[in-house]
Amino acid sequence: MQEITRGRAQDGGDKHCARTPPEIFGPLDEVFGFTLDACADENNALCRVFISAETDCLIVPWTAGGAGPVWINP
Repeated sequence: MQEITRGRAQDGGDKHCARTPPEIFGPLDEVFGFTLDACADENNALCRVFISAETDCLIVPWTAGGAGPVWINP
């Protein structure tokens, strides 16, 4: 897995990080072929490339995932 970073320090706060169930993600991934999980961490990422909460997906470019479809846990 590869985390996209921008050098921001972690805030140390506890956050709820639920992973999308495989029975939901799997069929969608088969159709769309997601290349980036834009809201994940090393323990719950569903794509090889991910952006963590510490990095903030609203600030960094999403093109590092290969400019393909992006997954965000609903």
